[in-house]
Amino acid sequence: MEIVRYGVIDSTYNEAGRLAPGFPDGDCLFLADCQTAGRGQGDHVFESPAGNGIYATLLVKRDFGPADPVFSSFVTALAAVCITRAVSDITGFGDRLSVKPVNDLMLDGRKYGGILCASSVTDGRTRAVRIGFGVNLGDAPLPDIAVSLSLGKAGTAEIRQLSDKLAIASAEMIAGVLKRKAADCESQLASADGQAAEIRSTSGCALPSDDEAAAEYVRLCERYSEQINHIK
Repeated sequence: MEIVRYGVIDSTYNEAGRLAPGFPDGDCLFLADCQTAGRGQGDHVFESPAGNGIYATLLVKRDFGPADPVFSSFVTALAAVCITRAVSDITGFGDRLSVKPVNDLMLDGRKYGGILCASSVTDGRTRAVRIGFGVNLGDAPLPDIAVSLSLGKAGTAEIRQLSDKLAIASAEMIAGVLKRKAADCESQLASADGQAAEIRSTSGCALPSDDEAAAEYVRLCERYSEQINHIK
């Protein structure tokens, strides 16, 4: 996976969109230390002060087959599952993590991050997808509805040092599943031509199947509802 780093940029999500047409097929992770116009869902802004979080966008360029209106929704759910797995592995927060539908990443019922996805269609086929994700890690002031993974405790420095590890682990899981989906599409096309397509396994992180990702996403959303009911 190629990694492109910036000190300050308007938005890694915007940058991935600007550069996507010139990138070859494959995966690229855009990371920034600070964003001046971080993107959220709709017109929302994701505050992105320097050294205070993960500000990342994963660009995956492959042939995912005929355009499907629910593909971006699947990718959003997949990203939520993969990021939650990475955060759980690194922080040990486990069952304290949940998802507020459709794209808010939650800790103890408060938002620690978010996801933004979009797919690109060429000649009726989905050829690329952008997955932007932001995670609060530092001590900068946040609204009451938000929280940092550092929880204001002494481990802040350690968690910040793990920001790259968390971003890359999340991106590798997401890209691995999407690579498998593209390989499945390639296999179907090759089978139609009477040829066998080569499908390589992804080493490293355990990758959920599509059904496992969907089921896990539902469980994470249900956990959020349980957490909110408990807080009330």
